[in-house]
Amino acid sequence: MHIGYQKRKKMIKNKNIINIKNKTNHLTKNYRDVYKICKDLDIIILERPYKKQLGAFSIINNIPFIFIKEDIDINLKQIIIAHEIGHYILHKKIMKNLPILRDYSLFDKRENEIEKEANIFAFFLLIDIAEFEKSIIEINNIDIVAKKFKIDDILKNIYINYIYNK
Repeated sequence: MHIGYQKRKKMIKNKNIINIKNKTNHLTKNYRDVYKICKDLDIIILERPYKKQLGAFSIINNIPFIFIKEDIDINLKQIIIAHEIGHYILHKKIMKNLPILRDYSLFDKRENEIEKEANIFAFFLLIDIAEFEKSIIEINNIDIVAKKFKIDDILKNIYINYIYNK
């Protein structure tokens, strides 16, 4: 049976999303607190006085670090930390060979596959997807559901752009 290119591409994307979701499941069994998860994973979080950059991830001497802009609100910090945890879980081998990454493309439409995966990971880490999608079916309005789950436009757009359109 011949499967077209677009269908194969969609199947690979769906498999990748399921893989990412499965990797977040074991981290969120007890809680979704990114600070506790970092502590469990021995990731050091350091706040920095960045001008534009929101966050970055790096492994230095085999120690994982998340660098985060110090003067942003707590909700955005949690999203960025979840995104950077995604880099650690999904891209650890790649990251060991790279300098500190600048997250210039966080939530940017032009981003590469690694950034997309970290964004999807952040959503699954912070939001109970089963409850979220159940509410979408019941309410049929993503804006109302987003308010119900207290998620901002960043997480809502991650869902719309990467998960819903799978």
